[in-house]
Amino acid sequence: MLHYLIFLYFIANVSELKTCYKAYFIFFPIAQICIGYKKDGENFVISSLAKTLSFGNIVKKVYNFGWSIIDLKELKPKKFFYHQDEIGFRRDQYYIFKGNKIYVKKVIYSRKGNKEKTEEFGEFLNDDFVDPHTASLILYKEATRYENGTLKIFYEDRYYYISYNSVGEEIVSSRLGNFKSKIVEVGADVETKGPIKPKEKWLVWLDKENLFPVKMQLNFTLGSLKVEIEKIEGDTNLLKKVFQNSD
Repeated sequence: MLHYLIFLYFIANVSELKTCYKAYFIFFPIAQICIGYKKDGENFVISSLAKTLSFGNIVKKVYNFGWSIIDLKELKPKKFFYHQDEIGFRRDQYYIFKGNKIYVKKVIYSRKGNKEKTEEFGEFLNDDFVDPHTASLILYKEATRYENGTLKIFYEDRYYYISYNSVGEEIVSSRLGNFKSKIVEVGADVETKGPIKPKEKWLVWLDKENLFPVKMQLNFTLGSLKVEIEKIEGDTNLLKKVFQNSD
């Protein structure tokens, strides 16, 4: 009986969702992006992975991944990690959000190997700024309710006020079916240290039913990518339930 009760507790407190996308340059598939969402007790965990495919590797090889641990009730970040491997540029970033401070550690790897690296540390004041993963979660929640707003993001030792606006609705057709979506325009004016830098405006198509992206138009210094959903696994209602409990 005890084992059964433990199993029921685990099922009630852990729920997961994974969405994967394929990114196209013109008509060529060049990258895969996967985003994981996990309810784990009092925390919500977002993980991300972006990697170039065989054609994309010919042009520029990218393998980036990271995660964030977020307070489930308040949707505020606790920890953030992000690894960048972009065309030979390799770096780790760790953030800890505690009280009114953000503690930062960066590890920059030499092109010669993982053993040669430099470390940087920083401490910053925080006035309700969040990491990029948490910002995306807030965007999914707020943009489906309001026509416009502002995201307060901390990244690369800088504070950003990123605006978003609803620009319409559209039915997105995909290999997984049709999605009634809200189109959101998001500012992408964020400075990054890697060679691949966002620019101009991004467009995100948010599924109105399940509240996650089903299509994106992303602009970078190296070109524009069309991103389409290709796989959904797990609890499709997860984000909706999380947002209801955080109100």
